[in-house]
Amino acid sequence: MRRLIPRKAQMMVRKSKKLLASYEEAYDFALDRLSVRDYSTKDMEGKLRERNCPSALITQVIAKLLENKFIDEERYGQRVYEYWLTKKFYGRQHLRMTLMKKKVRSDLISGLVKQLTHAEEEKRAEAYTDSNLPKFRKKYGEETQKIAGALARGLGSRGFSTEIISTMLGRARCSE
Repeated sequence: MRRLIPRKAQMMVRKSKKLLASYEEAYDFALDRLSVRDYSTKDMEGKLRERNCPSALITQVIAKLLENKFIDEERYGQRVYEYWLTKKFYGRQHLRMTLMKKKVRSDLISGLVKQLTHAEEEKRAEAYTDSNLPKFRKKYGEETQKIAGALARGLGSRGFSTEIISTMLGRARCSE
């Protein structure tokens, strides 16, 4: 009896990745990737390594991309930061982790994190508190310790500092 493979599983099967043996192939591959979205230097190196591109070619391709400003670390970091700003309920440490995960250079990370002002971060924490406090009150009723714990855990897991968490806890207690 022949077993049929579901259509979804068939679509998940990937084509084999073509190996990049020459400079032209590697450079064209990199340009194709960059035509879709920006990459950091480390990300592009990783993409080229996935295709078993020799290290010497990777160095040459990256140098040419940097020379022609197809890879611009500052622009890439700023775009990651701007995208992160669309997320309403996250704090400074979440931003730092997002930038690290996206492989933004460490010297750029500190400058991008400084762009987020304390007032903006506090406003984000306040938005999270205003959105979730009614849910916590409904769930825990009059148990203020559980409400405070849930709020603190939620803020902490979203990258807010202890200073901002204590400020939000104080505001939550005042609004009871």
